[in-house]
Amino acid sequence: MDVERKILAMKPSLPRIIINARPLLGNLTGVGQVTAAISRELETCDDFNLFFATPQGSYDAIDAIGSPPPENRFKKIAHPILHRVPYIDQIKRILRGPPRELTPLEETYDLYWEPNFIPLDTLAARQVVTTVHDMSWSEHPEWHPRERTIYFEENFARSIHRADAIVAVSKFTRDKFLEAHPDIHADRLRVIPCGVNPSVFGSREIQDVEKLRTQYELPVDFILCVGSLEPRKNLLRLLDAFSLLPKRLREAYPLVLVGDDGWKNAALRKRVEAMKREVRTIPYISTSAELALMYNAASIFVYPSLYEGFGIPPLEAMSCGTPVCLSDIPVFREIYPPETGRFVDPLDPESIAAGLETLLEDTEAREQIRLAGAGLAQRYLWSHSGEAYANLFRELC
Repeated sequence: MDVERKILAMKPSLPRIIINARPLLGNLTGVGQVTAAISRELETCDDFNLFFATPQGSYDAIDAIGSPPPENRFKKIAHPILHRVPYIDQIKRILRGPPRELTPLEETYDLYWEPNFIPLDTLAARQVVTTVHDMSWSEHPEWHPRERTIYFEENFARSIHRADAIVAVSKFTRDKFLEAHPDIHADRLRVIPCGVNPSVFGSREIQDVEKLRTQYELPVDFILCVGSLEPRKNLLRLLDAFSLLPKRLREAYPLVLVGDDGWKNAALRKRVEAMKREVRTIPYISTSAELALMYNAASIFVYPSLYEGFGIPPLEAMSCGTPVCLSDIPVFREIYPPETGRFVDPLDPESIAAGLETLLEDTEAREQIRLAGAGLAQRYLWSHSGEAYANLFRELC
């Protein structure tokens, strides 16, 4: 529905819901993906009037917020060079300055959904719902930029009490939240898992996959990993594991890392540079359609993360029919049955290497995992997640 029709279709009697849309303004990593997917599902509901708050103002439709800026060719060229400059991450944060705050809105809404952990004081509503994606900032602050952990330490506990309902993206995240906040009653929490859109993340036409392969100069076979270049993704151990593979496998299946720039990754970039004949990085891919083609092009997908609140990329890979090797961590055991992936110890490069070798060498095991993963992905759909949010909002409104 276009913006003009959306405005005309608004009914004054329906609940007015305001959504903090700031996570939609940058590269869509986990929080941004959830915000976009759930917002689009909510827009299909006929019993809400939705509004999206950004630092630039309030919008009546998600598509009115605008598209990401076109690719900056200078940034693409300068990016790998600048990352060799000492303390470049700290310099960038100083030059960038603090993020623009949302302008306080004079209007009062029936419900405010905060998709990014901390309800903002500038948005007022009779009911407040916030989504908590993980508790890694509290359990492992060493994995995050210091300014982020300071912001959470100063604001999370204070602001979370504003929420009438708290959505956790997994049972694991719910339990970790309650451990950290025993004063908040469990009845205030709802578990609504993340999902995948099978119309995007599915088997793609061979000619489209080959076009992407040509565009990125990808080999016929490769190992894919998708995720921000940051400590929690455990990419240094992945490089250690890849180095343990037999030379014939490393040459036949190079490692491709796709993801946002991230933080605290100087050592990782140095290692990648040293291994550039067998390992390469591709910057953040901005469209889901192109990312789906990347999953389709890969021989196998690996996700050795140390900690996740949910972890969307393995589900996307499974939905595309790509066999998955993933960490044996509690949240993945909650979401993924053992037959859907090759589980490995993320702290042990030898275990990761063995998992990769099994998927690359054992054709029968790879096919069984591929089929089981594709079947599981059909049970985790954004349409299901969106309906769960809509039902929660109906209860509160």
